[in-house]
Amino acid sequence: TPAHKGEAEQYCPKTVKKLRDGQPVTIVAFGDSVTNGGGVGDRKELWYQHVFARRLQQQFPKAPVTMLTAAWPGGNSRDYMDAPSGSIHDFQRDVLDPHPDLVTIEFVNDAYLDEEGVQKQYRKILDKISAAGAEVILITPHLVRPDWLTTSTLKFDEDPRVYVKGLRRFAGEQQVALADASLLWCRLYRQGIPYTTLLANAINHPDARGQALFADALMALFPEK
Repeated sequence: TPAHKGEAEQYCPKTVKKLRDGQPVTIVAFGDSVTNGGGVGDRKELWYQHVFARRLQQQFPKAPVTMLTAAWPGGNSRDYMDAPSGSIHDFQRDVLDPHPDLVTIEFVNDAYLDEEGVQKQYRKILDKISAAGAEVILITPHLVRPDWLTTSTLKFDEDPRVYVKGLRRFAGEQQVALADASLLWCRLYRQGIPYTTLLANAINHPDARGQALFADALMALFPEK
């Protein structure tokens, strides 16, 4: 079983209640190129957030699920937060103004942050989203090309990135739900699958299978009914 199983019940109780009560739920997928379909292009049905929304909808058929995307290919979370109002990427307009019940956050481009940097940056994000009345799920990133991970092997059980360690720590200390996609990617080699085969561009964009792993990590957080 994946780590963090069923966490939404505890950390996203309002969203879970709405799903169970058959009330409409709005989710914003906040992220970078991966959240913008990097690796699968404009086939939106393969984007992880739409795979997730479909599966959530199947699990809670009476609750209409609306999935919105606020994604900046090439940008990181700080870029998005700092972008001027009214520009092509506008955090207030794209993430907060739709009054989402839930915001999922995926930024492999935040991997430059050290552990303390994560605490600072994600505290800012969490404060803004919480103040808008939305709940949050953090998503740990997929694995990227090995030299970017500063690793000489494709086989490791523990993500070598300090950013991932920082995200896990932040989620634990702040009691935020964590969809641990990194864990699923790290387990691929134990299934005989070199993780690089799930990178569409051999660098940093997951193919359809890689995108689906994010949906797996998200779904693991939700109760079965």
